[in-house]
Amino acid sequence: MVQQALEYFQQLNYPRSVGICLTQLARGHRRRAEFAAAEDALNKKLEIAKQSNNPGALADVDYEFGLLRFDEEKYPEALEKCDSAVATYQSANDTFGIAFANTNRAKILVRLGRFDEARRLLDELFKTTTERKGGYSQLLPELDLIKAELAFGEGNLGQATTSASEAVKTAPALSDVLTESKFFLGLVKAASGAKGEAKQLCDEAINVSSNSGNSRLYSVAQLRCAEAALKGNDVQTALTLATQAQSRFARSEQHESEWRAWAVLSRAYQQLGDQTKVQETLKNADSARSRLEQEWGSSVFKQYATRPDIQVYSH
Repeated sequence: MVQQALEYFQQLNYPRSVGICLTQLARGHRRRAEFAAAEDALNKKLEIAKQSNNPGALADVDYEFGLLRFDEEKYPEALEKCDSAVATYQSANDTFGIAFANTNRAKILVRLGRFDEARRLLDELFKTTTERKGGYSQLLPELDLIKAELAFGEGNLGQATTSASEAVKTAPALSDVLTESKFFLGLVKAASGAKGEAKQLCDEAINVSSNSGNSRLYSVAQLRCAEAALKGNDVQTALTLATQAQSRFARSEQHESEWRAWAVLSRAYQQLGDQTKVQETLKNADSARSRLEQEWGSSVFKQYATRPDIQVYSH
C-alpha cells in the first residue's frame, strides 16, 4: 500500500507526500530489521528535504536516522543524529520535535552509560510533559521506561520496579512500549527474586512480540527474558531464548545485543557445569565484544562498560 502511494505521489510530483511515504517505508523496513532498505528510503527522503530547504524537514530526517541507528545499536551515531535534530528543531522553535528527539537522546545516553546526562535530560522532559500536557503526555510511558532502565543500570531495583510498573500501567494497549515495559519489568522482578511475576511478564511479552511484526522488539524480548530466566535459575529457558536471540542479532549485525546473548549463554552453561560450552561461548562473546568496541570506538565503549549491569557480564 505504501509503495503504491509512493509511486502515485512521485508521478504527480508531490514531494511532501512522497516524503511521508518514504518515512513510513523506512519505519516498516526498520521494524523488520531490514536496515539497508530503511537507510535507502531515508536517503531519498533526505534529498527531498535538501531540495525543499525546509529546516523542519531536515530535522525530521535526522530524527528518523537517529531511530534507525538506535535499532542498529550504533548508539554513538544515533546520538549524533538526535543532537542534530534537536539543534534544527530548536532553530525552528518546534518544541514538540525537540521533546521527541530528546526522549531518544535520553534513551541513548542511558545505553552508553552516561547516566548523569540522561538523568538531567529526563528531569527536563518530565517537567515538559507536566507543564505542556496535551500531546506531550504520550511520551510519559517511554520516559518512565527509560527512567527504569537508568535505575536498573545503577543497581537501584526499587526505583526500577516503580518506574517500569508505571510504564506498564500507562502505556497504550498493544503498543511496542507496553511490550518493552513488560519484558523489562520481568527482568527487574527476576533480579528482585519475584520469579513467578517475572515469568508471567516475560511469557506475555514474548507472545505479543512474536506476533507484532517488529523483529527488533521480538529479538530484544528474547534476550531480556533470557536474562530474567537466568536470574531466576531457569537455565534451560535462558539457553533456549539466548540461543534464538543470538542468531537473530548476528544476522542483523546488532553487536551489543549479540555480545550480551553470548554472555548469557556462557553463564547458563557455567551453571550447568558444561566447561566445553562455557569456553566456546566465552570465545564468541569476546569476539562480538571486540566488534562492538571497534564499531563504537574505545573511549565510548569504555564508558559503556562502566555500567554496573554490563559489568556483570564482563567478568
